[in-house]
Formats: sequence, structure tokens, C-alpha cells
Amino acid sequence: MSKNIGSEKDHYRSQMENAVVPIFFQPWWLDIVTKKRWEVIYYQESNVIQAVYTYYPKKKFGLGYVTMPQLTRFMGAYFLLDISHRKKQKILGKLLQALPIFDGFEQTLHYQITDWLPYSWAGFAQTSKYSFVLKNISDTERIREGMTADYRNNKLPKSNELLSFVEGQDMEDAMACFEAPFGRKKMAIPYRVIDTQRLIEALIERGSGNIFGMQDGDGTIVANALVAWDDSSAYLLMRGENAEKRNGYAGIGLIWNLCQHLAERGINTFDFLGSMDKSIAKVRSDFGANQTVYFHVRKDKPMFSIMKKLGRK
Repeated sequence: MSKNIGSEKDHYRSQMENAVVPIFFQPWWLDIVTKKRWEVIYYQESNVIQAVYTYYPKKKFGLGYVTMPQLTRFMGAYFLLDISHRKKQKILGKLLQALPIFDGFEQTLHYQITDWLPYSWAGFAQTSKYSFVLKNISDTERIREGMTADYRNNKLPKSNELLSFVEGQDMEDAMACFEAPFGRKKMAIPYRVIDTQRLIEALIERGSGNIFGMQDGDGTIVANALVAWDDSSAYLLMRGENAEKRNGYAGIGLIWNLCQHLAERGINTFDFLGSMDKSIAKVRSDFGANQTVYFHVRKDKPMFSIMKKLGRK
């Protein structure tokens, strides 16, 4: 292994204390979403970390694999310094070589990684996925003009007239809203409730996130969202709605008010974190968000591929 490559989590923790990195790469976040079972490899020069590679190893039926923890959009490679493209390729290649051998591997990479050639050279496959991002959210007039006419002239005014924006929510009520869309579609909830509640509590305690909602005149939360943020970006982790009072405008007003609230905190970007679903993508595009590509990388051994097809992974 290269002398510039390390994997000491304590060293990583100490250097991330003052580093400007997305929230998903912060040790405290990783501790919560993986129950401290995450690992890291980093590239450093003169004891200063220049690039990192975070991953979440798991085991099942005797097979080791890497996957994504719940509510965590990005893992894998992230560069802390602005370095040349050629050097980035070399460093990423070294980080991939330093990874342990797994039976299965899949991750979604941060937007910063726009060149996946080192993954291809290392035998990975890749699928392009899309998120939707609003930038310069303090420019409310630009955000308004970027919406469709229906959002700008009908749904947003109606939401602001009939509903009020609130921060904070009773945990049980919040979880009921978050679970309602899955119940309506008869889908399984894709997260562990107790783990989600633990993450919400940590976000609130650290001042790095909260639950926000649109409330009607009866005091009922009609739509809500769990949002986390770091130094520059806010991320929509979960969205929900009241099962009995859902409508077509509360969510529009919620995002509008969220952008204004977050801009006052000095945050520049609001990231919807997806989705590839056609109807959801349309809503976010209609709001004026920019479609933004990111990579899903994977590499499975034959036995692991068979297990995934059988639904045992």
C-alpha cells in the first residue's frame, strides 16, 4: 500500500473537525447511520488528507459487501483540495486499489466525481442517476421566475394564504406524515423508524437539521420534510404528508418557505436528492430545480449477483 494511503478513523475524525465536506462524509453522521460500522481510506501528503473514500461494509450469508446506509445519498470518494484532473485520477485509482476485496459493492457517488474512468479501470459498472438542485436560493425572485406558471400563480399563493410554515414537530406526528406516502402506494417503509428518529434527534441537537412543515388553521401539519444541512447545502432527506389532508399545493409552499429560511442561515443550495421517479422528477423540475447527474457504481461477484436476484441480499 502506498505510503500516502491511510485508514485510521481517529486521524480522519481529527481532520474532519474543521474540514468543509458534505454532511454525509462527516464522522458523526456516519457513526449514526451505520452504528459506527463505517470505514474510511484516505490519501494524504505531509499528514494532510487530500482525498477520502468512505464505505459501509456488511456481511450476510458469509458474503461481505458494501452498500449505502439509510438516508445517506453519497459515499465513496471526495476530494478536499482543488487539484488537477490527472492527479485526481491517480489518487482515486490508489484509493480503489486500497479497498478490501468484497463479494458485492454498490455506492452512489457525490456530484464532485464527474470522471468514473478509474472505476471502469478497476472493473466497476456504472449507471447515471439524476437529482434536482436549486442554487442561489437567497435570490427569491429568480426562484419564483424559475417555477412553472401554475406553481408561481396558483399553488404557491394558495399555500401561503391557507397554510403557515413551522419549524419543529412532535416525533410521532412527524413519522406518521413521513410514512403516509408509502402507505398510500402500499409500499414497505424503506427505513428503520428507530434509526431515523435517532438521526433526527442528532441533527436537531447539533443544529444541522430539523423537521419543517406547513400547518393549516386547525393546527394540523399537512405536509412536512426532514432537512439536513452543512456549510453550503441543505438536503431533503424525507418528505411526508397528512394522509387525510393531502393536497396539491402544501408541498410547493413548504419548499418555497424552506428556501427562504435556509438562505437566512447562509445556505446557498437546496438539494432534493433525487428522484428518478417520473412524477416526482416532474414536480421538482416544475419548481425550477436543475437536473444534476451523479453516478451509481457497482461490482458484484457471480454468487452475490445470484443472491441479489433471489432477493436474499
